[in-house]
Amino acid sequence: MPDINVRSLDDAKALYRAEKQKVVGSLQAIVASRVLIAVFAASALAFGSHLFYAPARLPSFGGLSVATFGLPPIDFGLAGQAAQDAAGAAQRQGVSAEVQGFLAENAAAIPILNGIGFGAAVVLLLWSLAIQTRIRKAQALAQA
Repeated sequence: MPDINVRSLDDAKALYRAEKQKVVGSLQAIVASRVLIAVFAASALAFGSHLFYAPARLPSFGGLSVATFGLPPIDFGLAGQAAQDAAGAAQRQGVSAEVQGFLAENAAAIPILNGIGFGAAVVLLLWSLAIQTRIRKAQALAQA
């Protein structure tokens, strides 16, 4: 985490507002992206097809990154830095191997996880479509 020197309550409030604006702006850029809709649709397709054709396996999502999908550059500020630090710590501590071990021990739950993944992807897809529809309507009203 970066060193934060806050000398007064006004400095803390200003830092909070700036960081909040970074997070809100980044989330708005992501939610308004058509690429996100494609990611949710692909996830729903992957989980749904595995649920139907290969219920004993989870779909793999290797190589996912913001740059891969062409999303706009985002800056989550201190929250993003903390998330990157947490992801690095999880990678160093071998969390992936623990997750694989958990899935191997609980193989009977994989069809349930496929169903949950499918349901979550469909809900997120519909949510993203609804938000994008609201954004487009608001833009059309603003132009009229």
